[in-house]
Amino acid sequence: IVELAPSEARIGISSELVDESAITETFDSVMTGFSAELTPSEVEELESNPGVLAVYEDLPLSVAATQADAPWNLSRLDQDNLPVDSFYTYPDSAGAGARIYVVDTGVSANAAQFGARLLPGFTAISDGRGSADCNGHGSHVAGIAASASYGVAKLSDVVSVRVFGCTGNTLSSTVVSGLDWITANHPAGTPGIVNLSLVSSSPIDPTTPDALTNAVNNMASQGFIMVVAAGNENADACNYTPSRAASALTVAATTSTDTRASYSSYGSCVDLFAPGSNIRSLQWDNPSSSTVKSGTSMAAPHVAGVAALAWALEPGMSRSIVESQVVQNAVSKVVGATPNGCGGVLLNSRFTFTTASPIPLPARIADTRGGECTFDGIIQGVGAIGPGQTLRIPVLGRAGVPNDGTVGSVVLNVTATAPTAFSYLTVFPTGQNRPLASNLNFTPGQSIPNSVIAQVGTDGSISIYNNSGSTHVIVDISGWFPTTGSLTAVSPARLADTRPGNTTIDSIIQGVGAIGPGQTLRIPVLGRAGVP
Repeated sequence: IVELAPSEARIGISSELVDESAITETFDSVMTGFSAELTPSEVEELESNPGVLAVYEDLPLSVAATQADAPWNLSRLDQDNLPVDSFYTYPDSAGAGARIYVVDTGVSANAAQFGARLLPGFTAISDGRGSADCNGHGSHVAGIAASASYGVAKLSDVVSVRVFGCTGNTLSSTVVSGLDWITANHPAGTPGIVNLSLVSSSPIDPTTPDALTNAVNNMASQGFIMVVAAGNENADACNYTPSRAASALTVAATTSTDTRASYSSYGSCVDLFAPGSNIRSLQWDNPSSSTVKSGTSMAAPHVAGVAALAWALEPGMSRSIVESQVVQNAVSKVVGATPNGCGGVLLNSRFTFTTASPIPLPARIADTRGGECTFDGIIQGVGAIGPGQTLRIPVLGRAGVPNDGTVGSVVLNVTATAPTAFSYLTVFPTGQNRPLASNLNFTPGQSIPNSVIAQVGTDGSISIYNNSGSTHVIVDISGWFPTTGSLTAVSPARLADTRPGNTTIDSIIQGVGAIGPGQTLRIPVLGRAGVP
């Protein structure tokens, strides 16, 4: 797959360096370029051309689902805890006005389940079947997302984007061609969710870029919600495409007992879990029948459906706000431990029809130590920050922090632990120049915490710079300030000191003795030290 610079003419480059008969696909929307059968010398020549951004291997992809029995999944979405009941509650709008693109083996027409909501689609497969299904995977996925009987978003439109033939195998260039069609034909102003229940057949070197991951990230930057399956390899999802795409919602699978399915991939690239085992949905070759399948392919369309429910309620919301709502309102501490040492958050749809319970603060939003967890699985176990390195931590849209342009700064507790050298940390807004100042200073082996008020960068994150050696970092968030408000400063004053013989500003909470194991110390704040 050859990606060209946006200013380059695809026809000119391809005809100049490649035999036109060797070209298999052309791309104009999600990226500029083409795919072709190339010799090693042609690859080398293309890579040296200034008009070529990159040449990627065309990767084989596959769908995967195993047969099982027993439907249960919709009931799990609208309640916080087990056991499930026999009801599934959803907003009256039911996703109406949102459009779910099912990039898969096709979707079979089914008047009873989709009616007029199954819109004309696209096929990249030249077998005369159009965008209809002949495998079963795509119809099952579409049914989970939006069918009348088995679907999450029962009034959303569905568009079949057929990139697999009847065998369930394809190439990444074929999938990119489907994404290219979506980008070029999606109606402006319509909420667009793209479901990719597919994964590369083999692991990919994390340092090696690939065209499908880039295309998924590009579409997200254009406003699409990209939902992808984590994969059924029982491995790190970061080693496969498109599950490693940073801008996608990568979905792992659970069983009916809220445990990670044994086949489900996992890792830091997974954003949330959803029901994936023993899922009943549509049968491709019998409109009046259903079938049961398992896999992360089945988990992903649950997330696509919930995203459609949320977006349909407020079509003017941005992609990032809707994604934040989906992840933020997932149920934490439900899915048990995964191979990377942490559990995961489980998809929940209650926020689309009732007021969600706020996430209690403080909440842990970063922990670089192996085996330690954050509240939502983001920035956990990523390893110590090395000398001269900077760790970017997303803030907006997490732990109840709004992602609507109203937040200017956040209140954090930052801890440096297990440092290997004399060093310091600097916390600053991502995208701005790092100031010549420090927020924490430490010596080797120390654990040093400090309270930090940090301005949020334009991308919704903060950055933490480590000067020397390496150190692990733990970050908890306890609040935020609006962009239009201001912080009222008071003179530093001691409000509590448990040590005997020491005093506070007003003799309250002084000399009360050490806090024992499992005990809690209450400290009055309002009305003291000038605080109204």
